[in-house]
Amino acid sequence: MSDCTKSDSTKPNPVKSDWVVVYRNHAGARETRSPSAPSERRALAQARTLHFLNCEIIRIEGPAGATITERRLNDWLANGRDRLGQAE
Repeated sequence: MSDCTKSDSTKPNPVKSDWVVVYRNHAGARETRSPSAPSERRALAQARTLHFLNCEIIRIEGPAGATITERRLNDWLANGRDRLGQAE
């Protein structure tokens, strides 16, 4: 994947229990939703990949309205390792 536009998906999150990353590519295009991730940890990993591809992470959405806070995302990005303490 050479840039963040490769993972573009405009389809809504089809499975309510999945997580998605909402982001903009480096060109500042419209909001885009990542492919769904089966867990919070995988959504964070997707967000990290998109961040390193110069995408702006807008939010991470999970089941039942859950979100990952900006602080948690920034901690994940800064440390580059799992700090959630949860099994995948």
